[in-house]
Amino acid sequence: MRHDLDNRWTRTVIYVSSGNVATRHGGVATRVQTLAGQTDNGLRQPERMVNEQTVIGYTTAAFCVVGLVKSSWLLQHSRHGQRLIRWFGADRAPYVLKLLLLLGCVFGILLGSDRIQPMRW
Repeated sequence: MRHDLDNRWTRTVIYVSSGNVATRHGGVATRVQTLAGQTDNGLRQPERMVNEQTVIGYTTAAFCVVGLVKSSWLLQHSRHGQRLIRWFGADRAPYVLKLLLLLGCVFGILLGSDRIQPMRW
């Protein structure tokens, strides 16, 4: 497919074939960005950038691992830890917190590795 765009100052011809786009400005060919990852100067860009789902998932998993390491501190010094102690008692609260943090870690890893897909509106 060929499109000719006449302009008062310059003549631009755009060639489109099988997803590749190239333009000619006064005889000089220039590459523009396409879906295949090409950029202006023809250098290759990464096919797939890291999406937010991956970042959120692995960050959640990392925070849960830190929470597992600091679980006794969380129980003693945070409002939510004190609430867990009130609800489940001093004996069960550490196990409940560790279970919740393990579930958060598993969820984060599954979300980051694209095993769990978030709802899309």
